[in-house]
Amino acid sequence: MNSLFVTLLFLALSSWGDARTKISGRIVGGDDATDGIAPYQISLQTDLLGDNLHICGGSIINDQWIVTAAHCIDEIPTENLTIVVGTNSLSRDGQRYELEKCISHENYSRETVKNDIGLCKVSTNITFGEKVQPIKLPSSDVEVGKKALLTGWGYTDFNARRVPDKLQKAILKTRTLKQCNRNLKAFKNILPIDKKQVCAYAGKGTGGCPGDSGGPLVINETLIGVVSFGVPCGQGYDDVFTKVYAYIDWIHGEM
Repeated sequence: MNSLFVTLLFLALSSWGDARTKISGRIVGGDDATDGIAPYQISLQTDLLGDNLHICGGSIINDQWIVTAAHCIDEIPTENLTIVVGTNSLSRDGQRYELEKCISHENYSRETVKNDIGLCKVSTNITFGEKVQPIKLPSSDVEVGKKALLTGWGYTDFNARRVPDKLQKAILKTRTLKQCNRNLKAFKNILPIDKKQVCAYAGKGTGGCPGDSGGPLVINETLIGVVSFGVPCGQGYDDVFTKVYAYIDWIHGEM
């Protein structure tokens, strides 16, 4: 394999997915998440195919804003996007919110997948409760070798394109940039992984998959990463996340 296979978020949206074969935002090898374990988790959905279809994850950071990946929002009109909060199931419960606007980082690159972060503002404030809460933003850089919680509704079987109804979770461990670049050395088009990105690894058989894009990587109830891309799915390569700490000033500046 000499090029990184990328499905981005547009797997199900043929009119928007332009058959790019570069990198994938994307949990295989995980378990059903305990109800309420990730009250900050949102499902980003679109009505472009007539129904509300899950395409990405994201995280509530206050009662007006969620953070997600830029590649989740940069090609879909905001009026065709909504979020669902407060549920571990895509088929029941939860509260839906329309979006007022979405903002991709001005230096986001589809080719290199750098600066892959975005914000969306809801049209009406999010109501907090036991299963709906904001996630803390980091006040320091990411430590290496720490266990981190990944949650999402990405494919649990990439070949069968199987989407779970229940939120999935997996534990990954953060890695050094040197380890990450070495592990991904075959995929030169997206290297080097830099200090504004963070890598996490769980071994072969566990990792992100399409549909997990934009979702949270969390340590000590703090959002340290946004799912950006990887080699789908759980094939023994590092998953790459946008490092939230590197974009704190941008986030506060845009809100």
